[in-house]
Order: sequence, then structure tokens, then C-alpha cells
Amino acid sequence: MTPQQLKDLKDLFNKQYGRLLILAIIGVAITIGLLIGHRLQQDRHTGNQVTAWHRRYGYVITKLANDFALAQKDSKASNSKELAADCTQIENDSTAAEHLQKIPDPGIQRFWVAALEDDAAGGKVCVEAVNEQNITLMREASSNFGKGTSNLQTVNKDFQKARQEK
Repeated sequence: MTPQQLKDLKDLFNKQYGRLLILAIIGVAITIGLLIGHRLQQDRHTGNQVTAWHRRYGYVITKLANDFALAQKDSKASNSKELAADCTQIENDSTAAEHLQKIPDPGIQRFWVAALEDDAAGGKVCVEAVNEQNITLMREASSNFGKGTSNLQTVNKDFQKARQEK
């Protein structure tokens, strides 16, 4: 790989991960907050269950955000070995989160699982991209991470709309 291709790969990674990290952290925090608030109004029983789910498993959101933050840091430092390890961690943590107790709201659960599946797939492809120094694979990984973020944003928009309709 030429120095320019390596630089392009690094720039693409930093651009995608920086944006995705910020969107993911903000999107998840807002989504969970809106989810809890709206569901408590709409259905006290389900709302209480969703709140309990968040209290029990909310740490996973922080864990994933930290994974993305480390990946961004290592990418900026051009640390390929650590970046590959970070991407593996994203894949592992996303896959593990898929096996948590389901969120008591089927619609929210569907978007949550889709986001986790996209992030796990992105992590796997990211490792391949780093190891092979392949910008096409990095674009694919970024696309997967973008889909994960989009799923979280969809949930966020649904709950913002529902909250405005109070």
C-alpha cells in the first residue's frame, strides 16, 4: 500500500468514526431518555419494564461508545495493531449485547438489534480492512457503522415525534 493510500484509509476512518461516535453517543442517550419518558406516559407497565432494562443494561451503551472512542484514538495515532483490536472489541461487545434480555418494546428492540448487528458486522470488516490495509473494506465497515447509527437515529426520531404529540 502506498503512503497516500494509507493516508486516505486513515483519513476515511477518522472522518467516519468521529462523526459516528458523536452521533452514536448523542443518539443513544437521547433515544433512551425519550424512550423512557414516552413509554412511561403511553404504557406505565411497559415503561417501567423499559426503565428497568435500561438500569440493568445501560452500561452496554457506554461500553460501545468507549470502544468507538478507542478506535478513533488509535486510528488518529496510525496504530494499526490497536485499531484492529478495537474493531474486534466493537464486534465482540455488539454481538454480546445482542444476547441481553430483550427490550420490552418490540419496535425499539428491533432497531436496537439491527444497530448491534450492523456494528458487529462493521467491526468484523474493519479488522479485515486494517489487516489487509484495504480502503474498500474500510468503506464497507464505515457503511455498516453508519447503518447502526441510522437505526439509532430512527428510534430517536420516532420518540421525539411521539413526545411532541403529548
